[in-house]
Amino acid sequence: MGMYMVIESWLNDRTEAHMRGRVFSVYMAMTFIGMGGGQLFLMAGKIGGNELFLVVGIFLVLSLVPVVLTRSISPTLPDVVTLKLKRLIREAPMGLLGSLVVGMIAGSFYSLAPIFAERIGLDVQGVAYYVGLTIMCGFLMQWPIGTLSDRLDRQNVLAAIAILICVSSGFVLFASAESQWMIFLSAAIYGGFAFTLYPVAVAHTNDRIDAHEIIPASSSLILFYGIGACIGPVASAALMALIGPSGLYAFISSVSLVFGVTVLVWSRIEPPRSEEALPFISVPRTSPIIANLHPHLKDDLSD
Repeated sequence: MGMYMVIESWLNDRTEAHMRGRVFSVYMAMTFIGMGGGQLFLMAGKIGGNELFLVVGIFLVLSLVPVVLTRSISPTLPDVVTLKLKRLIREAPMGLLGSLVVGMIAGSFYSLAPIFAERIGLDVQGVAYYVGLTIMCGFLMQWPIGTLSDRLDRQNVLAAIAILICVSSGFVLFASAESQWMIFLSAAIYGGFAFTLYPVAVAHTNDRIDAHEIIPASSSLILFYGIGACIGPVASAALMALIGPSGLYAFISSVSLVFGVTVLVWSRIEPPRSEEALPFISVPRTSPIIANLHPHLKDDLSD
């Protein structure tokens, strides 16, 4: 997280306003490619030793070389704008709840998906492909889901994605007893929905707050995501201990279904409000600083 904040603040400080959208897109692409492609390192050595961790450490050190050699000016951190949590809960409760749910889902997946894949019979290569494919399909679905959320009510889109996560989780459980290509297909479908829920929750939240509040709102969203990421792996691991590897996706399916139904109910009972929908921006779950790269954020937060 510390590295994310340094990288993102540097990008923000050195990027002109008219270039922010493109810089953001490149940053997002590199993040997802790194997360997805990194899974393939499982096939580069023995998973029982420390060699793979050393390889990652070597790449980390090598990545510092161009930073040391660059003549670019170091970034200055932006001014901090406060936003009371009570106001955010009042204005965009489903955005915060969505971040909590995504934390539970993503935390469970990152922690336990390799164990799930191994226990349903995949070898090390299969585990690497399984997790990597899930993440990369999430990356590929960012634009289609984002376009859809720009045209429809984002709360309805949130509910639809959550229910589709529930359904695709059930498909994963069904496919786990089938052939390997069915397992990979189910992973691709699941990833296409599971990794698009967070940016839609962020976009929904940003629709309901002022431009100068985007940064503190992002901090609150990541806080709720972190809380969920602490709860999810513990709860899903306990369920896996009780019913086996299927407990992972049973937990994800249950949580996403409850969230989807909650959003639908809330959208029906919530008092009507007027809001201006900003264009969708795919947002990684990294650090609050990345909100500064939002191309629709006012450059002067004091305006």
